[in-house]
Amino acid sequence: MKVGLLTHGFVGWGGGMDFLRLVASSLHATGEPIEFHALLPMKGPLYSARQTLRRLRAVLRPTPPAPDRAAIIDAIESFDVPLTVHEIDRGSRALQASYRRLQLDVMLPALDALSVSPEIPWVGYLYDFQHRHLPQLFNARDIAERDRAFRKVLQAAPAIVVNSRTVAADAEKFVPEARGKLFQKFARVRTEDHLKVSGTGLGLYISRLIVEGHGGQIWVESEFGKGSTFGLALPLDARSAQRPAPAADRVDPTPTPAVSRSPVRAPQG
Repeated sequence: MKVGLLTHGFVGWGGGMDFLRLVASSLHATGEPIEFHALLPMKGPLYSARQTLRRLRAVLRPTPPAPDRAAIIDAIESFDVPLTVHEIDRGSRALQASYRRLQLDVMLPALDALSVSPEIPWVGYLYDFQHRHLPQLFNARDIAERDRAFRKVLQAAPAIVVNSRTVAADAEKFVPEARGKLFQKFARVRTEDHLKVSGTGLGLYISRLIVEGHGGQIWVESEFGKGSTFGLALPLDARSAQRPAPAADRVDPTPTPAVSRSPVRAPQG
């Protein structure tokens, strides 16, 4: 598998680089043969135009210095996985060209919704819903902008990566139509008690792979603040069963038989 690691919006600050490192190392830890290609938007006419605009704005008001290109490349190449850094231009055309030129299988993680061709698979990323829980720290414009950006990513992305199960629960609460995208890698509870337990956040994702690998389904029904009910459906004979699961129970839209169900209660995280 060839993975395009999107650095857009993550370079220039330590937390962003740490998250990219986590994504790459977690995928590498699965043991699957993965070829990583870091896409760095720091070359080309659109990038140059943006840098010119940045310098003009700096004349009018102080702005943080632009990230050092060489330092960023060194930091990415220090990730604990083998990868190749590709300097590309900004914009969707550069992403689409890189996807085809490098023959990538997927691009991730995307902070913003990507305007790319529908046949190009990509994974969106949600970091937190602080603007909803701590609105006093944000102005009305920032809150509205975050809501629009998050909803756009949730609606457009074929799949979503989240920082924690708390973020997944918030996404279900504030954008409930996106619930089916939350059985993804790296979702972990971030409360004080749960942080004492080691883990990679791959549990639900692996469960989904196992269940779907046997021709079944896994789904969740969640009520914010009370808990979640996880259910699974497995066919008695995956080769011959034909009856699809009820539409309300599906996480994956592919029809699969549902003849044995085992709901499991899980505490809210």
